[in-house]
Amino acid sequence: MMPMKRFKKSFPVIALLTILTGAAGCGRSGPKTHPVTGTITLDGADVSQLAGHSVEGVLETDPAVRASGVIQKDGRFKLVSLLEGEMREGAAPGKYNARIVVSDDVDDHGKKPGWPPLAKRFLRIETSGLSFVVSETSEVQLALSARAR
Repeated sequence: MMPMKRFKKSFPVIALLTILTGAAGCGRSGPKTHPVTGTITLDGADVSQLAGHSVEGVLETDPAVRASGVIQKDGRFKLVSLLEGEMREGAAPGKYNARIVVSDDVDDHGKKPGWPPLAKRFLRIETSGLSFVVSETSEVQLALSARAR
């Protein structure tokens, strides 16, 4: 058993080590993310009709890992990921299968985006044929086609 005098002298050191050890564990855990931006092209229609809808990617090796980004009027998007309950910019490295997610959100004016002029296959991961790879810096290009009129 440690005498009380010795304990009082060593207490500040023990407290400091405890704090430093705890702080070292307070960093982000889980997979590292890399910034990902991308562009969608829409053959046979105006890409601005996809604005407000999203791109969603599912990591091929772990379907629980997903990244998504809202499509802008120029077809550009930036991916974010929900990892361990925290929103993070970018995506974990690896190959993703992708799809388009139709938005039911309303904009600042209370208006929903119109139904996108897409072939229905782009709405499902299993049928879209869309994929991309995330590495340290990734610029994703996704080419879509409009649905037949």
